[in-house]
Amino acid sequence: MMRRNIAIALAIVAMSMLALYGQSAFAARMDMPAKHGQGMYMTGVFDQLGLTPDQKTRLDAIRKDARDQMKAVLADKSLTRDARMAKLREIRMNERTQINQVLTPEQQTKLKELLKAKMQAKGKRFAAYLGLTADQEAQIKAIHKDAFAQIKAVKADTSLTPDQRAAKIKDIRAATRDKVNAVLTPEQRAKLTERKGEMRQRGGKCPVM
Repeated sequence: MMRRNIAIALAIVAMSMLALYGQSAFAARMDMPAKHGQGMYMTGVFDQLGLTPDQKTRLDAIRKDARDQMKAVLADKSLTRDARMAKLREIRMNERTQINQVLTPEQQTKLKELLKAKMQAKGKRFAAYLGLTADQEAQIKAIHKDAFAQIKAVKADTSLTPDQRAAKIKDIRAATRDKVNAVLTPEQRAKLTERKGEMRQRGGKCPVM
């Protein structure tokens, strides 16, 4: 169970970093690693940045520290689910800030380009799997773009406590799922439900939702 929770947390980190580097919420949702726990470095994204040995060492240390912190959070039974997610998000934000400090401006730009291409390719494959029309893709993209903006505003609201922030984000995501479902046909919803079941068995989350 602990390994599964850690894998899910790592997937969350990867997804959040994809959103960080210029991706829309729709694109980020469309990118789900085939094997949780691989991370961007293992899938070769960082390997294409021309990292120096020193950068690799520093990034490995940053990622290991983030994993260790996540393990501690996941093992803390005193936390509520929302509090746990809030702490994981904080760890994730700190990690990506540290990663940016290691990368040069050119490497950050290249990372954006690599991730954008990766997201677009995976997004197209999943859209094809569901049989989305161009109009449906546009509607879903707009829905997720709006959700991303709302979540960004919630995260920036310093008047909220971590639990309040997590609750608001949870509500936004629930509303987003309802809006996406309204765009899909019954057959597409059935396919999505089937895929969600498959992803849950692997310990992950389904794209789009």
